[in-house]
Amino acid sequence: MSVRLRTGFFTTAGLSSVEPDLEELVERGARLEVLIGGSPLQYEVPALRALLALSEDYPGRIEVFVVMAPDFQNAKTYLLGHADGHSSAWVGSANLTMGGLGSNFENAVTFDSREDGDDLIGRLHEAHLTVVGSPTVRRLDERLLRQMQFGAQAARFGLGRTEVQVPEVLEELLQSTVDKLDKVASHGPIGAGVTTGFEDLDATLGCLIPGSLTVIASRPGAGRTTLALDMLGAAALKQKVPAAIFTFKMLKDEVVHRILSAEARIRLADMRAGRMTDNDWIRMAKKMTEIAEDPLFIEAGPAPDLDALSSALIKCVGEHRLGLVVVDPLNAIVARSFADNREREVAEIARRLKALAMELEIPIVACADLGRQAEQRVDRRPLIGDLRDADTIAQATDVLLLLHRPDYYERDDPRAGEADLIVAKNRYGPTSTVTVAHQLHYSRFATLANP
Repeated sequence: MSVRLRTGFFTTAGLSSVEPDLEELVERGARLEVLIGGSPLQYEVPALRALLALSEDYPGRIEVFVVMAPDFQNAKTYLLGHADGHSSAWVGSANLTMGGLGSNFENAVTFDSREDGDDLIGRLHEAHLTVVGSPTVRRLDERLLRQMQFGAQAARFGLGRTEVQVPEVLEELLQSTVDKLDKVASHGPIGAGVTTGFEDLDATLGCLIPGSLTVIASRPGAGRTTLALDMLGAAALKQKVPAAIFTFKMLKDEVVHRILSAEARIRLADMRAGRMTDNDWIRMAKKMTEIAEDPLFIEAGPAPDLDALSSALIKCVGEHRLGLVVVDPLNAIVARSFADNREREVAEIARRLKALAMELEIPIVACADLGRQAEQRVDRRPLIGDLRDADTIAQATDVLLLLHRPDYYERDDPRAGEADLIVAKNRYGPTSTVTVAHQLHYSRFATLANP
């Protein structure tokens, strides 16, 4: 016997009332497939957690799917395939509320293949499979549950979790930790996360670790966006790890220009001015073919509201299984709750990005501004204190990279063409300075050994 349920959101009370019957069906040999609809903001995490636990108790016998789209209505369809070969269906309405002025009412039409024919029941099954196979539907697992929990809470209140689990005992965590260490030992730092694209920097940071917030800070025009795009390209174009950039100072075409300039080695100024040679066009066409299907996603536009950005980021991670997100620049985001106090606003933005990184288990890289203080020093090397809103950002971030280019101030500096990536804060290891070559005419940085 097979049972397919397309239902509205489950409440804890509603699930508890039908859970014994669902278990009995499975114990009798039925296969159960549950599709949860309704608005994601209506989902009750404890009910979803109970469904997930039920599916784990009966692996392969119970599957749970969730529609991650707020416009999906909670019309109900229950499809049964009986042991003797016939099928039946119960098709219910969405809630009928007398124009919203009264209590909910349900109505339904029942079908049976013995009376209504196999074609009608077959079309209902096909409709169910179409919904389950759509991009907005995902199989319920622990990671998705955490994303939904954090996403709904952030959308409602702009805060963190409302459900905190009982702490796990050390014994249960040791093996998973050792497995991760073994992965790093076998594959190098890249085994711990997403590569930055610079071996020396990866050796210091241990790559971009899931759950971490990395901030790249520099003076305007020094190349922090280019460095962030290098990391994005290393993930999506080299490692084939799905990655996205949310930028609030460029149009999408500008982002693509920079990516093509870096990948095809075409001067960015020539692309913009229409001075590309025939060889440039050939290289660009070849590179476009190579990267066209790589998992890189771009969103651009004016400065966003923090809640809107959080919702979009959560949705993007859920739909595309992102392994890296770049936010450029952090300082442009608006946290309306604290818009009258810039320090508190930046603190809320940094804390939210860190919380998102942890809840979604991905690394987030954000760009930020450096003030003019370094210009008053002889060597002009930036310090943490030069970061605008330094205390609030430094407290939330795991890794703070200060980008310093000697030729930013003096074109004929002996170190022209070089850039220092100053690891001013590193929660995962030592601080250090990694020197790389900058090729900003190609919109890229490169290791000195292979410029």
